[in-house]
Amino acid sequence: MLRSFIKRKDVKELLKELDSPLFEGALSPSDRVERVRIDQSTEAFLVEGSPVVFRVRGYYLPALRWLVRREVRRCYVVVDEGAAERILRGAHVMRPGVVEYDPEIEAFKPVAVLMERSRRAIAVGVSEWSGAEYAERTKGRCVLNLHYAGDSLWRLEL
Repeated sequence: MLRSFIKRKDVKELLKELDSPLFEGALSPSDRVERVRIDQSTEAFLVEGSPVVFRVRGYYLPALRWLVRREVRRCYVVVDEGAAERILRGAHVMRPGVVEYDPEIEAFKPVAVLMERSRRAIAVGVSEWSGAEYAERTKGRCVLNLHYAGDSLWRLEL
């Protein structure tokens, strides 16, 4: 693993990339941010030694351990218990398991996957559909699951 602090101007550039409400409060321009290259397609961005943002396959995602301590009000899908079990084993989110969603979701932007009862984040990924498409479609893959509770990023020790 390659590990180094990034310059303040690079932190500002990173903040521009994080244009989703899911990242609110993750970073500020004054933070000392450390970048850790995990492998060729994955990087972690740490504040005070804890991951707050991951870059996975070119997509920026909030770190799930950081996200579970927050209330998610935008950019989310809520899944039923049956879907949650599969998602926690790495499955992508399929439309039949989605019981609620933010109608303002944008396609190819990060979303939080929440459990129906607790409304807690169990995964983060990239929505393959817009909010309008969720309203129209009843089946198919709608969220690419890139980070879920219990995966290698969840267990990552830095």
